[in-house]
Amino acid sequence: PAAYHELLCRCRRLGWPVLTVESDTGTDIGALAARALAGLREAGGSAVVAPSKLMASGAKILLALAEIAAAVMAAGQVRRLLVEGGATAAAIVARAGFGRLDVVCEVAPGVVTLRPESRPMVRLTLKPGSYPWPDGTLL
Repeated sequence: PAAYHELLCRCRRLGWPVLTVESDTGTDIGALAARALAGLREAGGSAVVAPSKLMASGAKILLALAEIAAAVMAAGQVRRLLVEGGATAAAIVARAGFGRLDVVCEVAPGVVTLRPESRPMVRLTLKPGSYPWPDGTLL
């Protein structure tokens, strides 16, 4: 979809590594998490994505994305996580053990930033998969 390709282009313009989950079974979660952390330290951000054909494969890919996000949050000083897609967001929130989420702001219609009560320094910006990322969201 166009929103997915736009996200990749924006991340690359910012100099962020774009890391792709290639499989719903053989993903080396530790290696991807380490590369994402290196991108955070060196470039100020990283993107971990799964092609839409893999997203259609179901729960395994969502669990892989959630595991990578959890590993990155556990190992680094992640303060902001941008998540595309409701099922992906639900998997990440569940895996991270976030209970209550407080609304910080609505970035654009349908795009919200939340603060987990258990990790008040973290901000989760969530958007539906079919929406484009609002201007300035990745900065």
